[in-house]
Amino acid sequence: MITIDHVVIAGSDLAKLRATFESIGLIPVEGGVHADGQTHNALIPFPDGLYLELIAPTPGSIAPDHPWSEFMRTDAGVCAWAISSNDIQADVGLYRSRGITVGDPTPGGRTRPDGVRLEWISAKLGKEPLGSLLPFLIQDVTPREWRVPPSQIGDGLITGIEKIIIEFNDDYPESDPILTIRRAFKIPQHDRKIPETYYGTSFGKLSIDPNMYSYDQQESKIVGQLRRKRGYDAFFAARAQHLEKENIPVVPIEGGLAGGRLMIYESRNCLFEGYMHLISDGLYDESDDRPPCDTWVYFDSVAELLICWIPQAMFPFAQEGIEGMSADWVWWVTGDTVAELTNYEFIRILRLAGFFDDRNLKLKVSFEPKNSSES
Repeated sequence: MITIDHVVIAGSDLAKLRATFESIGLIPVEGGVHADGQTHNALIPFPDGLYLELIAPTPGSIAPDHPWSEFMRTDAGVCAWAISSNDIQADVGLYRSRGITVGDPTPGGRTRPDGVRLEWISAKLGKEPLGSLLPFLIQDVTPREWRVPPSQIGDGLITGIEKIIIEFNDDYPESDPILTIRRAFKIPQHDRKIPETYYGTSFGKLSIDPNMYSYDQQESKIVGQLRRKRGYDAFFAARAQHLEKENIPVVPIEGGLAGGRLMIYESRNCLFEGYMHLISDGLYDESDDRPPCDTWVYFDSVAELLICWIPQAMFPFAQEGIEGMSADWVWWVTGDTVAELTNYEFIRILRLAGFFDDRNLKLKVSFEPKNSSES
């Protein structure tokens, strides 16, 4: 299991970076000047212990020798991520044993505005710019709580960093970025937690969850499944309360729910770029391609699949999104699909509800709610 430590955001002017985040209510804490004197930073700590590091050249410097020099000069924004290490020498040997290029551990540090001197050791993983594909390792010499101040974010609106999303293209020194990630963290080829989906031939994205590498810890996987299920349950409950409190009527869709179709959505395999939203006339969500929340009927926490009921009036828009993206994270439930997924929880529910023909492993042709008023 890996532990994400922080994410780096680079800019040419630290004051401007700070002002950007202050404008949305995130107040950075002044971090200080790094040991090489080339850069200074500010931090935005989150309740989960992770943080954003805003970094820029010190006044009068362009930090020519810094690994993020170009990122800072071009105001690149998010440019790197780091993972924590408790034994950096051992971790360096571990990643080298997996065929990953690893730099030698290097001492680093900075001096806080109050004069406290912080020290750590870091090591670069991979051939790419520091932390830009594979993370860099960081091990504290002085206590981590000296480096990371307590979070000042209240109200539970932002609790931390859920995942890292990496974009890559053919310019990377590694011929296959996803293969590099798999090799570094020993992710089995059959595991779909890294979506092997490319946009065109030279561009792709992958998402990295802080808890995704606990393959040998079944308990951690179950905890993750429960967390996601509770998230959906909490959403449904909050939405129902909001509609009732605001006295917002639920307007029936033209044609009703009869004659609809079941759709499956798998978020961990989507591209997160919003194109399906555009080509479906707004049916799918613009950030992560989810079908609209009014269509959600069930979340299979074991298979991590969101099951949706798409009314007939929405068929053209839903199909347009699927065809336009050749999407493999959204698909219709068909007879063939049911036969493949027969051991999944929601298929057992369909069988008990009478929507499933056990004789030939097919959905019944007439797939309509038994009582549309209850749907």
